[in-house]
Amino acid sequence: MTGVRLRPACPGEAADLSALCLRSKAHWGYDPEFMTHCIAPLTVTEAQIAQQTSCIADVDGVLSGFACLTGKAPVLTLDKLFIAPEAIGKGVGSALLDWALDRARDAGGRQLLATADPHAAGFYLHHGASADGFDASDAIPGRALPRFAFSL
Repeated sequence: MTGVRLRPACPGEAADLSALCLRSKAHWGYDPEFMTHCIAPLTVTEAQIAQQTSCIADVDGVLSGFACLTGKAPVLTLDKLFIAPEAIGKGVGSALLDWALDRARDAGGRQLLATADPHAAGFYLHHGASADGFDASDAIPGRALPRFAFSL
């Protein structure tokens, strides 16, 4: 994909990043009630931007993806990885995942964990993650989401 530029998230971008996360989730055809439950967990705050290691993918000047890391060595967590629907399948997710893996290694991490939407399972497995059980959804009570682990 041409024109992909990775950069840190900046103060003042929380609303745009939240909207991107919700558009990305909605891409998978979830109904409006489900999406209502996703608003709080997918909202990016200015405090998160200030406190977390984050990265934005701009494609030709357009916000196209967002990722952030939490935790500390030896185990870090890919807290968010969301891609604009029009950029899915065009290398933006791979670029952000590579960024996350590099940052986790730079921080002394031995493992990077990612809890993902079931629609993203193939993406993580394709990029070398192993299935690592399930985590409870922070949006839908009783829903389990697959967790993936990368050895660093």
